[in-house]
Amino acid sequence: MQITADTVTDEQIRQLRDSIPDDGGINAARRAECDWALSRGAGFVSDAARDDLENRRLLARARCADLINARGSK
Repeated sequence: MQITADTVTDEQIRQLRDSIPDDGGINAARRAECDWALSRGAGFVSDAARDDLENRRLLARARCADLINARGSK
């Protein structure tokens, strides 16, 4: 069963982030995606900015789901 942005859990994302070596390069980008996926709230920003942040979070969750799915198929 494929994991999607809608079905990936915060715990799965945390496990993914913790499994990625902290050695820079592409791994730093992957860890940043996990951080974005786990982000909450936007504070005091405009509705448009809030929508942009939520869209960014959803894209990050989708990328994390893709990484988890790819690891599961190996």
